[in-house]
Amino acid sequence: MRVRSAVVTSCVCVLLALTASQTMACSTPVYRYAMINWIPAPYRFYHFHQGQISEADAAVNRLLDELAIAEPMTANVMFRRVNTTNEEHLKMIPKLVKTKWESHDKGSMYLVMTPWGSELFAGELDEKTVRAMIDSPLRKKICTLLNEGKTGVLLVLESDNETENKRAAKVIADALAEIDKISKSEDVSPDFPQDIDVGLVSLSRTDAAEKWLVKMLLAFEEDLSDPKQASEALVFAVFGRGTAMLPYVGKGINQENMIDCAVTLSDACSCTVKSYCPAEDILMNWNWNDVVEKMAEEEAIAIDGAEGLAGQDLRGCPAGHEAPLFQEQNPPAELAGQVQVVGHDAHRPPVGGEPGQEPEHGELVLGVQGTRRLVDQEQARLLRQGARDEDALALATGNLRQDA
Repeated sequence: MRVRSAVVTSCVCVLLALTASQTMACSTPVYRYAMINWIPAPYRFYHFHQGQISEADAAVNRLLDELAIAEPMTANVMFRRVNTTNEEHLKMIPKLVKTKWESHDKGSMYLVMTPWGSELFAGELDEKTVRAMIDSPLRKKICTLLNEGKTGVLLVLESDNETENKRAAKVIADALAEIDKISKSEDVSPDFPQDIDVGLVSLSRTDAAEKWLVKMLLAFEEDLSDPKQASEALVFAVFGRGTAMLPYVGKGINQENMIDCAVTLSDACSCTVKSYCPAEDILMNWNWNDVVEKMAEEEAIAIDGAEGLAGQDLRGCPAGHEAPLFQEQNPPAELAGQVQVVGHDAHRPPVGGEPGQEPEHGELVLGVQGTRRLVDQEQARLLRQGARDEDALALATGNLRQDA
């Protein structure tokens, strides 16, 4: 049995288990299919205020408006104003968001939520901070590499242990060298992908310019921000339009896993539904239109959405794509001038239940429009162990699939 990374492979096997009666043929590599079809889930910016706002807040709101409705759409951002003196406004937001706001003494503030339901920020915002949240030098570099056609980018979040950092760097370098050696071998298997081209970037946890990127990555899983984890490097495989797999940690950073990760991203795509992948989207500010159209032409496949690329909406999610975690009902007509929703909320399909009901964080919703983590608790536990421990990795993949 060939052992694959549970984190990367689960998006394939879970979908196959759910659609065993269907035959899906797709020769497009995973990384290309993801770039063409997988729309980044939005980060939600909420401004809780009481009536009149300050000039400084008005400037921040104008910037958020611009980001949320920009054409072409670049930043995966949604923005909502909430007047806390109006009970109807408070009824329009998800319970999780309202609970987070209430935990901060119900004051005037900005609240930023990740697509998977973690609090990224709470407090006062200024324009400089917003710009730092949505973009940074390393994110630009990652986007550039993906835009150039890289299979993916291995992002190494360094630990506070220099020995561990050097070990992780050597493992990755050896893995990439082995991939190159295999691809040039005369007896290489015809099934081995020939276009593997992985980028590599490193990130210090103390880099002030990358403060928000570090915070996003550590929010992927609850235990990653634990000080005890600081002694271990983390490796995130970033691909598509900024989708990052759950990280490899500790013993999970080994040559076999790194090779398998790169190979899997270059393999023919079996998973065409983003909802089924144990991965999260990084907040990026990049125009993907040119590379998406180029790849779609090269692969001779249609871009998801009836109107092609023009029908895609970073914040809206056209029919056929998963809806974001925070499904919010549209404001009734009488509130149209009071509840201001920026980011094409009207285009989002409903998620489970009656219209207006919202799935809470952690709720499992089966189907294309499900939540981001479509694995049960036991599978999730095994997947996370798989990224951390080589023995658990085999156990996790063994429970999920048999790969000849």
